[in-house]
Amino acid sequence: MSSIIRAAEALAQRAKSIEPPVRRPAFEEPLNVIHFVTGPDFLNRTIYPAQATALKVITLAAELVTPFDDEVIGEWMGGFALTSDGTSQRWEGQDGTPGDLMERIAWCRANQRPWFREVLLIVGRRGGKGVLGAYVIAWVLWQLLSKRDPQEHYGVARNKRLTIPIYAGNRDQAERNQFADVLAVVRDSDCFEPFIASIDAGSFRLYTPRQVMGGITDPRRALIDVRAAQTTGGAPRGPTSPMFAVDEMAHIRGAGSTASSTELYAAAMQTIAQFPVDGLALQTSSPWDRTGQLFSSYAQALRVDPETQTAPDKDMFVLQLPSWGLYRDFERASSIPMWPKGPNFKPLRSAPMTFDDAARREEAANPETFAVERRSLWRSSQQAYIRPGFIEGLLRPWRGATLQMQHIGRLGRVYAAHADPSVSQANFGFAIAHIEMDDDGIEHVVYDLLHAWRPVDFEAGWVNYPLITDQIFDYVRAFNIAELTYDQYSSVGEIQRLRARIIDAQLPVRTNVHQRPATAGLNFNAYEAFKTALGHGIVHAPPFALAVAELGALEMIGTKVVCQTTGPVTTKDVADALVQVFWTLLGHRSADLFDRLARTPLRGSQPAFGPARIREPIFDQFSEFSRSRRSGRLNGSNPARGRHRN
Repeated sequence: MSSIIRAAEALAQRAKSIEPPVRRPAFEEPLNVIHFVTGPDFLNRTIYPAQATALKVITLAAELVTPFDDEVIGEWMGGFALTSDGTSQRWEGQDGTPGDLMERIAWCRANQRPWFREVLLIVGRRGGKGVLGAYVIAWVLWQLLSKRDPQEHYGVARNKRLTIPIYAGNRDQAERNQFADVLAVVRDSDCFEPFIASIDAGSFRLYTPRQVMGGITDPRRALIDVRAAQTTGGAPRGPTSPMFAVDEMAHIRGAGSTASSTELYAAAMQTIAQFPVDGLALQTSSPWDRTGQLFSSYAQALRVDPETQTAPDKDMFVLQLPSWGLYRDFERASSIPMWPKGPNFKPLRSAPMTFDDAARREEAANPETFAVERRSLWRSSQQAYIRPGFIEGLLRPWRGATLQMQHIGRLGRVYAAHADPSVSQANFGFAIAHIEMDDDGIEHVVYDLLHAWRPVDFEAGWVNYPLITDQIFDYVRAFNIAELTYDQYSSVGEIQRLRARIIDAQLPVRTNVHQRPATAGLNFNAYEAFKTALGHGIVHAPPFALAVAELGALEMIGTKVVCQTTGPVTTKDVADALVQVFWTLLGHRSADLFDRLARTPLRGSQPAFGPARIREPIFDQFSEFSRSRRSGRLNGSNPARGRHRN
């Protein structure tokens, strides 16, 4: 054996006897939570100044407050006033946070809390609450890692995994929204890289520093788990969770195996009970109606004990803002310090949402929906769905003339129709419409025919379906209808008969006759699109008294548009036909059209938008939180009011 071979074998044998080097991650601590988010060695993210303000409040970091934060938080507190009905007191408002924020922060810090125990971020759509929530979750994860051995620190079994579930209406939504935001900030940061054990569909795992130092490399043994979780009643049971998050909490509705928001909340709160100081429940959502757990938590956070004149739940923080609230003053970000004597924020060219002319036009077109989805105001659990002025706009002249019912179509024009049958003792609605372009190239839906067959119109006192099918066939032939949809109720047999007659007739246009399942989601989307189109003045119909009455009697209950159960109008068959024809013609591209309309000058048919909300100046400063507030803060005197900013 050559000397070279012997030397190689000796080196190989020696290498086997040498233990592999221990993986020792650098664990440099950030200066503070804002440095953690923005620092290149940490998350390396750009944050808006008001988002940073909210993050400082959530994490009780009063030492980081700047004059800008003083101004912002003072205005937020000015958005809520203390009210009393003689027996109870509560904070009421719609833009900001309860005015006793200083007392709450002081109480939490005195009780060694690192953050509020319950955080409710109630912010309008595209308001940045998901990204802000991701920063909060990442900060909690970093605090777990900073303990080196979080299991030992919290007295948890040595190999017991700590789980942070992120819930939403369904798992797919959780994966796409809040969880995706958290995964992005963790995966793309240098500071978490040494601890990432695995990334799978809907979950990722982290090693603890103790595991990394010990050379653990099996992802299955990683002891911190973040996952998109199902909203089932049993989902929160079992895991040891220092925190949980719920995305779009107001929109979680229990059905079948899916838990309601109340069931989910009750079970999830039990999982953080074993972390009495460090536990965190994060609820981010745009608001909806005044039912469900989010509103219950909201109401709980606003309570004031009339005897102690303080909030019973001082560890709860509510921030309610419109979609543009967390982006305020982005234009001057580069002149605002991130923390006292710290660097300024990076220059920001734009914000995802501002209250500009496009937003004003969006509000004019659908003010009720804008109030909920953009202004972040709670919807009444039951309210009229369409304003009278919108219905009047439906009947305004089109091209200088009031529309009349048509009974024959025009060559070269594409028509759509919808039939809305019901039980034989109820009305059967029907509508035909087409699309026309205005001088600006905007599509308008123009109705040619609205009709209802009523039981009283038939000698037997009930709706005669075969006779109605005959008449619908006549309309198909007269208009050369391209698409005819039926509501799913009692329609299969009539659809089959009508299809056979159309085939036999060999009409110039082969009508596509099919059933449209009336799912809750489709119906709501169709009604919202139709209502917004009314607001934009791009829907026109001939006068028809029953249609006007039904549209005026529609109510929103929860997430459903329904007819009244008492009163002069208890049907909506023609209204449904109106809406479904609109959806056939324009529904699939209505969002793009509305966006285009929002960026063009207001049309003469659009209703005017309401006045801006005004606030008074503020006087209190957030930096004084640690000092006792002046007497009378909670004894019926109103908090200082804040200036209004768009």
